[in-house]
Amino acid sequence: MISAPPAALMLDAQGTETQHGHCENFADCVLLGANDSTASNLKVNGIVQGKPTVNGVEISNNNPGITDFVIENVQNFRTSTAAAVQDDINGITLNNPFVSLYSWSKGNGVVNLVTTDTSTPSRFPTGIATGLAPTGGAPTNTDLAGQCTLGSFCGGAGTSQYSFKHTYANAPICTCTDVQTTGASTCNLAVTSSTITFRGTTGHPIDYICVSTN
Repeated sequence: MISAPPAALMLDAQGTETQHGHCENFADCVLLGANDSTASNLKVNGIVQGKPTVNGVEISNNNPGITDFVIENVQNFRTSTAAAVQDDINGITLNNPFVSLYSWSKGNGVVNLVTTDTSTPSRFPTGIATGLAPTGGAPTNTDLAGQCTLGSFCGGAGTSQYSFKHTYANAPICTCTDVQTTGASTCNLAVTSSTITFRGTTGHPIDYICVSTN
């Protein structure tokens, strides 16, 4: 069996940009930052990922200190087996059939990330951390707001606990409300940089809201 070549195009020079391409029979249409530790400020626009390409655009983690990426308008025809964008530095994979924007930079150890992909929350180090983009109403169990029923698995390491989608530099500020229809009681939270643990009456639904400044 012949393996696919690593990439149709490799960008390693600082400040390099490529636009409007289609590729097939490669592991990556575009591979970013694999061979140069100074290969920051790279931009990709308009990639159509054909069969049987593995990734439309991949950001290599060979040089994890690089930063400043802008990836726009990536079309993915193989959503079940391939990624439109695979970011190996941040551990993020976007499998949507179309990604209009994925961009990030980092400074002082904090990543500022913006994306239109609804499976990945954007991150704003000096503002509010958002959850998933609402579609016909706010989704449950996001970093911004959600609901957990005490005594049940809420997506964390144990019952009555929720794990944030990303670990924050500082623990977010969170509040909660017992929304049981009858016999509502008090609730409280134990918040870390990666989890919320809910405390109150077992079986009661708890609404929570969180705000982060990192």
